[in-house]
Amino acid sequence: MSSNQDLDLISQHIGRLLGLHFSGKQLESMGRSVMKAAMDLKRDPQTDSLRKWLERSSLPKTEIEALARHLSVGETYFFREESGLELFRNEIIPVFRQQGREEEIRIWSAGCSSGEEPYTLAMLLNEDIPDLKYRNIRIMASDLNAEALAKAQKGIYSAWSFRETPVAYKNKYFSARGKHFEIRKDIREMVHFFQINLAGSAYPSADNGTERLDVIFCRNVLMYFLPEMALAVAKRFYEALKPEAWLITSQVELHQEYYAAFKKIRYKRGIFYRKSKKDEKIYLLSGDDPPQITTGKGAEPMVPFPGRKKIDGQSPRRSTPRPKATSDTLAAGGRSHQRGSKVAGATVKPARAADQSTRKSFSLEKTEALFREARYTACAERCLDHLESGPFDPMVGELLVRSLANLGKHGQARQLAEKLLLADAENPTYLNLFATILMEQNDLLLAEKSLIKALYLDPHYVPALFNMYYVLNALGKDKLAKKYHKNLLKVIRHLKDHEEVCGLEGMTAGLVRMGTKKQ
Repeated sequence: MSSNQDLDLISQHIGRLLGLHFSGKQLESMGRSVMKAAMDLKRDPQTDSLRKWLERSSLPKTEIEALARHLSVGETYFFREESGLELFRNEIIPVFRQQGREEEIRIWSAGCSSGEEPYTLAMLLNEDIPDLKYRNIRIMASDLNAEALAKAQKGIYSAWSFRETPVAYKNKYFSARGKHFEIRKDIREMVHFFQINLAGSAYPSADNGTERLDVIFCRNVLMYFLPEMALAVAKRFYEALKPEAWLITSQVELHQEYYAAFKKIRYKRGIFYRKSKKDEKIYLLSGDDPPQITTGKGAEPMVPFPGRKKIDGQSPRRSTPRPKATSDTLAAGGRSHQRGSKVAGATVKPARAADQSTRKSFSLEKTEALFREARYTACAERCLDHLESGPFDPMVGELLVRSLANLGKHGQARQLAEKLLLADAENPTYLNLFATILMEQNDLLLAEKSLIKALYLDPHYVPALFNMYYVLNALGKDKLAKKYHKNLLKVIRHLKDHEEVCGLEGMTAGLVRMGTKKQ
């Protein structure tokens, strides 16, 4: 399309208008999306014309909507990110139940995309507040993308939106419409959708109901914003909340500077923010510090983490297979294909001086040691503390994914694995890690797609070959499975049966040959 300098200038204008940040490999994709938006508006898509168009101080609503439609990320689903929903149901809703019926309760889902999040909140409220229809509760949901809001208002979804939804909720609150499912009318009517640009200054305001709020959910939104814009949004959120009200973000968006005005509350394995008297402590809510989880002798983690030694002359890579069809001895691990430190298009910058003291106390080697000792809760908590203290560290994020997966928190692990892929979509380790979690969730078709890409990038990546063999067998694709089995055995053919296989921690070549032969 144009030079990197041109794309950088366009990215700066997009950041000013929408708050969104693009850099590195994302610039070309951004450029194509801006061109498509221009063509939708019957504008000249040439680079010079695009720059002149976007450098204006403001754009009409229709043009902002066109840009948002092509540039915003709309990936969401019901019951996404368990930790924030647990806090909402176990700690916040009980407070609502105690309030008088006349006292208004306001909840805002900011950046709601196609509506799965606010409808999830509506279902939880309906379950836990018996006299809900007599209560003064208002759920507001906003997004910049007008098409996403139109879909949300219809309340009709494909099966893909239910990949983390308990069956009982799906049966109770949705009715089949061909291949789609429609949400119950009373739940749909609980949510009030409206359009707003979080990068603007139209909130907090009584005009759109964004003031005196009890809870704001804003998850997987600010991670796409320029740092200065994310800081401005966080300040407006603080002003929009009542005293003692909550801001619930994604666990991969924790940031000491953005949310400096809030009190940090640790609930189970998550950190959340409350508009309360500020100090430097992180409070445990209701003393709910999870017990240390250990495993029995001989037990293997689903997602092991290797030592730093080299095996067979190669730098170890991180990886993660343990297909359900195999014994516990068929577990794997390896050192990461690390391509850089970018998350969601934002280059990770060094932590500020004020954050450095917190980060200096963190030891990656000690945290990895906790993982190898099967102390997954302690490992996850250390990772969360470190991630909260400054810019996102992909290596720590990867370790957190593995810890959450081994604690059985596959939904949370999947979310964070998706963020790692947003950081580096061409990292075979991240793709294989994502596939392993999908295998645990029995989402084999998507696991296969992720492994195909991993093996395209690295055809000899043993953990991905190993996983692919089992996925294809489970899908009944016998001929293709034999092909990958042949490739796997070819890669390890030079190893004797007693020698360990690189990337499959603790597994010998003999075990791999024997284990795959039985399938």
